[in-house]
Order: sequence, then C-alpha cells, then structure tokens
Amino acid sequence: MTGYVQIIEFRTSRIDELKKLADAMQSDSGPGSALRGTVTQDRDRPGWYLNIVEFDSYESAMSNSNRPEVSAFAAQMAALCEEPPRFYNLDVVQTWSAGPSTSTKAAVATAATAVAGATITGLTKARQRVQEKRTQRRRPATPPNTASTTSTPPRVVGHGETTAATDPEHRPASPPSSPSSS
Repeated sequence: MTGYVQIIEFRTSRIDELKKLADAMQSDSGPGSALRGTVTQDRDRPGWYLNIVEFDSYESAMSNSNRPEVSAFAAQMAALCEEPPRFYNLDVVQTWSAGPSTSTKAAVATAATAVAGATITGLTKARQRVQEKRTQRRRPATPPNTASTTSTPPRVVGHGETTAATDPEHRPASPPSSPSSS
C-alpha cells in the first residue's frame, strides 16, 4: 500500500489568520500537492492544533516541499505560531472504513489523528520524564537525617581518661552511695 501522511502540530492564538493563509495555499496547487488536509483542534490543550495532510507518496510530499511557495507558506505559518511547528512523517500502512457512510477523507483523518494522539502522548510522557530528571539534577543532595534531635553532644575525653568508646574494659563508675539511715 502506498500513501504518506504528514502531521503538523502547532500552537497558535491566531488560528483565523492561519486558516486564511491555508486557504490561499490550497488555491495554488502544483506538482506533488496534497490530496487532502484536515486541521484539528486539540480539546485537551487550548491553542494546540494538528494539520493532517495526505499525499500519494513520500516522493510526492518531498516534491511538494521543494516548491518555493510551500517554503514561503511554512515561513508565514511559523510566524503565526507561538513556537516552531513539529512535523510527524508517516507512511500509510493500512486504511479502513467504518462503513459506506464514512468517506476516505474521514477515515484517513481518523487514523492519522489516532496515530498523532499516540505519538503526542508518548512525547508528552517523554517530556515529563526529562523535566523530572532536570528538576532532580537541580535539587541539592541532602543526606538523610541520622542524628536524633534530642541527642547529647559527645563527651570530650581528656588526656589519660578513657570511655567505653575508647576502652572496651572501661565501666562507668557507679554514683556515690548515699548514707543510709538505719
């Protein structure tokens, strides 16, 4: 099976301007132009979008990318985004349809969205792990608290004196006995 899907993930607060830019680009088709495209909005992350673009093949997508007008479009699109867009390049392995009422366009969009969602979930988890590692590296290492807060300071031993710690035969002296009254 041939086919190629490119998913472009981007974040923007200027979606209306981006849609106008995409509309202008659609009217200017050339060699290797996309068969179809679908722009989706992420429900869980406001301001995030996925542009799912289908091509006949990887080669036709690369031919399309080499067109000067596509390079200009990509630069204008990037300028409308809060951060650089991310590209996912996918070879189509299988397509399916839920029945006669589902169009090929919807099936491709659904499959590509599922793949993108899984990819994004994996990337999000990877980013979280990296962030956790960075946070751990920034924290100063603190040794575990082994001393009791009520411990008494060590006794300083003078010259010639011994303690149980320095002489195993040393036994503490018994306190003086008080005179008993009988």
